[in-house]
Amino acid sequence: MVEVGNATAGLGQKGTGYLKVAELSDGSPVNVPVIIVNGSKKGPTLWIECCIHGDEVAGSYALLRTVKEIDPKLMSGTLIGIPALNVTAFWTGARIPIFDTKDLNRVMPGNPAGSFTEQYADVIYRTVKAKVNYLVDVHCAGKVDWALYNADVDIADKCRKLAEASAFEVIVSDGHGGLLNGALFNVAAREGIPSVILESKNIEKLHTAYTNILKHSGMIEGKLVPPSSQEHYKGFAWREIVIKRGGLFHPNVEEGDPVSKGQVLGVVTNIFGEEVEKVTCPVDGLVMLSPGQKPVKTGDTPFEIAIRA
Repeated sequence: MVEVGNATAGLGQKGTGYLKVAELSDGSPVNVPVIIVNGSKKGPTLWIECCIHGDEVAGSYALLRTVKEIDPKLMSGTLIGIPALNVTAFWTGARIPIFDTKDLNRVMPGNPAGSFTEQYADVIYRTVKAKVNYLVDVHCAGKVDWALYNADVDIADKCRKLAEASAFEVIVSDGHGGLLNGALFNVAAREGIPSVILESKNIEKLHTAYTNILKHSGMIEGKLVPPSSQEHYKGFAWREIVIKRGGLFHPNVEEGDPVSKGQVLGVVTNIFGEEVEKVTCPVDGLVMLSPGQKPVKTGDTPFEIAIRA
């Protein structure tokens, strides 16, 4: 029998329930939904979580499809699926919880005596650490589908192979210059749990990634679906690209474009259409996030560039 909160599943069974993570002011519980698929044979435990940012829901749809298709009688080990991890943010379609200003994916492993989000994180991380052998954290950012892993840990090779198994074309190591130190995938990897972030809005590709990772982990049988191509990148330029002048941004590049160091990514004009700033690229790489045509202000960091390895 596998238990997570009040969700249970015996050998060869599926089960659903909730994990209590907090309480509201009237004492009613804040419950995170849990799906358990417990194989009929021994094997690893894979945790797939969606909506740690409550407005990133593509992974949830892919998870429900994957769970529906799995026959637990033919599976080894256990899949723990979390379709809406940040449930209070999920309620309102927002990135962060409605009762706090902290990002749940920046405060791991949490604090049992901290804020709402920090205590929430503490319950989640203690559950992960106690039960999980592999972790997949699912997000959906821009047009580029990519997998992110931590290459600066003892189990980096296992994390890299987990990322490659996703069949995503873009694989990024490290990244964000330490700004993701409190992200769940990084904390778990430092504790010896192979972990990866998947970023995609494509439900079909996420479903393929989940299935591939289940096969890679030896939990279900079958050949992995190969990627059409796969390229590795080393970290990001993100906070390094800072807007200095406020106005309207006019891009020269789109998400998915290759870029070179010194290339002009776009220009800022004032509200009268007069150019006030050129924004240049500090690295050779790939545009992962771009602001498009939108107003910007001093201090904005609207670009994310994966650095060519």
